[in-house]
Amino acid sequence: WPRNSRLSNSSTHIPGVSGGRQALKPVSTHSDTTRQMQTSMHRQRAELFLMGVIADDGFDSTLEGLEVTGGGPGSVVCKLPVTKKLQNRYGTLHGGCIATLVDVVGSAALVTLSDRGGVSLAINTLYLNPMPGGQDVCVEARLVKLGRDVGSVEVRLTRAGSGELVATGTHVKKLVGASDVSQFVKLLETQEEPDASGQHGRQRAGQQQQQQQQQQQQQ
Repeated sequence: WPRNSRLSNSSTHIPGVSGGRQALKPVSTHSDTTRQMQTSMHRQRAELFLMGVIADDGFDSTLEGLEVTGGGPGSVVCKLPVTKKLQNRYGTLHGGCIATLVDVVGSAALVTLSDRGGVSLAINTLYLNPMPGGQDVCVEARLVKLGRDVGSVEVRLTRAGSGELVATGTHVKKLVGASDVSQFVKLLETQEEPDASGQHGRQRAGQQQQQQQQQQQQQ
């Protein structure tokens, strides 16, 4: 993926100023503020989705410790400590866990822009370099296309620190109403308001998402 170029500190010549040059300061605009608010909202959607998935007692709970470190519309960035339970017999990140990260984090990128989650149609993973245990693996997912019924995501896994590419993957999902996540997103508005039981919006949303997943499995 193309990366943002690093920009040096811009400067310009200003007559009458000692030294003749003065660094330009970025000017905050209304559009900047709106963009920041939108980015925060989309990141919260990803966090809420991941919280509900990992809190479940199923297989995805193996990703406990996954942390969202960035994201925005159609993208999410996470990191995960490669603990002993995630390693293969060689002491590196298990290939099955890599595929699971492509699945789960890819799905999180999808729901930043879609009120419908979905079921997997295809997951492809290319293993490039070993990811040693005891370190953090970074996972970047980007929504490539969001259609009426299908969403496609690209995922990259890299070593934290060195940036060495560990694996790449693609995830294609069929969007279905049974996995509607809009009701959980609405609870973000009241996440700081505890109910009678003392639970906050995010806690209630996570529990409701687990219940919905269980109902979907029983159908």
